[in-house]
Amino acid sequence: PDDNYTIGLTITDDDTATSSDNTSVTVNNVVPILGNLSATRIDENSATTLTGTITDPGTLDELTLDVTWGDPLSPNNTQQYTLEPGTQFFTLAHQYLDDNPNSTLGDNYTIVLTITDDDTLRSSGSTTVMVNNVTPLLGDLSATTIDENGTTTLSGTITDPSVLDSFTLDVVWGDPLSPKNTEQYS
Repeated sequence: PDDNYTIGLTITDDDTATSSDNTSVTVNNVVPILGNLSATRIDENSATTLTGTITDPGTLDELTLDVTWGDPLSPNNTQQYTLEPGTQFFTLAHQYLDDNPNSTLGDNYTIVLTITDDDTLRSSGSTTVMVNNVTPLLGDLSATTIDENGTTTLSGTITDPSVLDSFTLDVVWGDPLSPKNTEQYS
């Protein structure tokens, strides 16, 4: 947390007589501080941009930034970055595959950061990112032509950016005389 430096002095007069002495100074390490933390709002399966500042008067300190993205579904939920001495700004990206939990229009994830200098002094900060759910879209719908009392095959596509969403498909067959006019599929 601190280091002592010896300061040596030598004085010489115009007749070349000299004398020397010394003293010491203690230089205290200062805790690096995170500030201005911000993460961009995104849709599911997109990457947020996290930005922030680092205040550390020790411009030669090596810094380590630990980030927990608050995204337990991600294999990269916790990441560590080594920053060059003198780093004052950072920009990082992280992809959120889904808004979680389900049944919401969007969810806030808390991002927790810890900055540590090479003398093990550390501080933490946090911010949030809003991850919006994206409405799934149906497309390319078609049904095969059949004779009465036959069975049609319905086909189509579902487009949703989240690779983690599951779906429930409600079908109204338009046949009010059928006991299975309305069906649900998961």
